[in-house]
Amino acid sequence: MTALNIHILLKIKKYHAKRYKSIVFNMLFLRRMKKKYGTLHCVYCNCYVQVMKLGEPLKRSIMATVDHYLPKATHPELEFDESNLRVCCDKCNAKKGSKIWQEKYPYP
Repeated sequence: MTALNIHILLKIKKYHAKRYKSIVFNMLFLRRMKKKYGTLHCVYCNCYVQVMKLGEPLKRSIMATVDHYLPKATHPELEFDESNLRVCCDKCNAKKGSKIWQEKYPYP
């Protein structure tokens, strides 16, 4: 194996480790929100959303996702700051991208 291949493999491993950390952090955030509020809704369109359970299929249309209010692209230091996280549906999260949207239905 060449030095270049080893370098590429190490970059891939580092990327997946960070991605895994992000997925676990987001899942824990959603579970805490569900425990605190009982049910979850999207802060942008107010639709009902559910937390995905490992091994159970869930329609994307009702899947709860974590949105970074201030985008990670411009504020990477806030990636794991819960005050910057919002519960939203998969559709709104995909549409929002790296923009900043006003919350229409915030949690109390």
